Amino acid sequence: MNKLIFAIILILLLGCAAAQQQTTPNLTELATLTETFTGNELVVGIENAYNVGGYQADISYDASSLRFVEISFGDFLGRGSVETFKVSPKTDVPGLIKAVAEARTGNKPGVNGNGTLFTAKFEKISVANGWAKITYFKVVDTKGKEIQVEMKQQPIKGENPQVVPYVGSDLIIMVAIAIVAIIGAWLLMSRNGKQ
Repeated sequence: MNKLIFAIILILLLGCAAAQQQTTPNLTELATLTETFTGNELVVGIENAYNVGGYQADISYDASSLRFVEISFGDFLGRGSVETFKVSPKTDVPGLIKAVAEARTGNKPGVNGNGTLFTAKFEKISVANGWAKITYFKVVDTKGKEIQVEMKQQPIKGENPQVVPYVGSDLIIMVAIAIVAIIGAWLLMSRNGKQ
């Protein structure tokens, strides 16, 4: 009986792992979001992208040193002479730019490769060095399905740049299920072994 329970749990785990492997790309194959702040501009780009149909971003910035001026959208999503739908961000809270968004229109394939998504322009309002960075980012394909990306964050005040892999919620749920299943199988086996 113990072997049967263990075999069933093992089959479930392998099935879940196989399903997850088909839907989640290898982290080394993920697109990378890049950000570069030059003192008065935050340039946001993407590298190694595949089938990108749109994106949305939030930006935080030092409101004591900078005043937001405008968003200038890049040409990445417009490749192939495709029109894009651009959303004006919400800027009513100093230090926060919400919902910078752009999407390809029409029934066209997504964009592949590298390019600039947008540039956030600022005006310096003090002598202090300000900062600006992405605090939220989501990339979707042409069907609206989220594309996993890793974010290459710029250093702030002498820090080294970091590459932060995006881990989708599906993967987190699958790992949690696997851990619970393993613990449950171990408890069943140990309880049955003591009887």
